[in-house]
Amino acid sequence: MVIATGHEADGGAAARRPWLHLAVVVVLGLAVHGAGSGWVGDKAGDALYAAMVYLLVVVLWPRRPGWLALVAALSWCLAVELLQLSDLPRAAADVFPLSALVLGAGFDAWDLVAYVIGATGVAVVRGLGDRSRPRRSATSS
Repeated sequence: MVIATGHEADGGAAARRPWLHLAVVVVLGLAVHGAGSGWVGDKAGDALYAAMVYLLVVVLWPRRPGWLALVAALSWCLAVELLQLSDLPRAAADVFPLSALVLGAGFDAWDLVAYVIGATGVAVVRGLGDRSRPRRSATSS
């Protein structure tokens, strides 16, 4: 498995890439949320949520290895899912309905599988993309 390192050597383009990926994933996630219903739509939304969390960690913590961003993203997703065992997410959604997009509504063990697929998938894709770009030598000018 290839996971992005966060140390791309292609100048400013590498710094902008995670922001672009994050924007695309957010738009896709909102589209799935708005259009999708049922089990498949729900799990696709969960996978995109985890991908978004991974990319957000990469954006906010750019010099860390990709595997660490993956661990942080999956830890966040697990914490949010376990929080759904309490009434806190529902109570927050009663006061601020958009909080349901972040905190969810009810525990579902299948969500954990979707989180792993989404976060790991985007980490692997980013890592493969990094490997396909030629590296610049530190000694070349």
